[in-house]
Amino acid sequence: MRRVIAITNQKGGIGKTTTAIAIASILHSRGFKVLLIDADAQGNASDTFGAEIDKEVTLYDVLLEYERVKISEAIQHTEYGDIVAGDPLLRRADALLASDMAGAFRLKDALKDLEGYEYVIIDTAPALGELTKNALIAADEVIVPASADRYSIQGLSNIVQSVNAIQRSQLNPNLRIAGIVLVAYPVTTNLGAEIQEELAAIAEKIGTRLFMPPIRRTIRVQQAHAHRMPVIHYDKNCTAAQDYMVLVENLLGGE
Repeated sequence: MRRVIAITNQKGGIGKTTTAIAIASILHSRGFKVLLIDADAQGNASDTFGAEIDKEVTLYDVLLEYERVKISEAIQHTEYGDIVAGDPLLRRADALLASDMAGAFRLKDALKDLEGYEYVIIDTAPALGELTKNALIAADEVIVPASADRYSIQGLSNIVQSVNAIQRSQLNPNLRIAGIVLVAYPVTTNLGAEIQEELAAIAEKIGTRLFMPPIRRTIRVQQAHAHRMPVIHYDKNCTAAQDYMVLVENLLGGE
């Protein structure tokens, strides 16, 4: 049975793409058949995976030319795993999808034709536009990255409201929040500990969990980005890589 997991938070700069890349690349390294979908017009996940955009079929084509382009045509095979690339054209997609009554279901419909994958990881844009709505409707689960600051908690509140709205409207009644993951955790500050405690309370209140341990802050993540590599391939022994591997173990639940 395939699991479709959206990585989302409506605040940018909190490790959302890093988390999506880490989960997809670790699952791939463990032998699972994984597809990463870059649904963010910034295309950072695509860049890290070394995906091509020019003269290639991308997520934009899959969503906007859905009657002619199958998602299988957009899959690029890289050393870090398979990916459907995002590109700057996705900035136009929100308005175009909103003009179609069935526009919110394009990604879900595209995934019906996808075969052979055990996991689909969707990196979303940091806003609840039509692209993110497509991801939430297509997904089985949501993982919400959060950082150790108050604004991140506000973003978490917004995504919880969005998930609840998707459920209540019957667009995807079985969608659930698989958990919250605290990213770039500052182990030496009191604020980090306070935010962790607050996130644990929020997770319990909304019926989900705070993944433990948090992903510790390290410069190795930024260095990995600069080298266009997932952090586990850049330095599998650094703290963030080790923490992400535990996150994937928790996500697998012993598989």
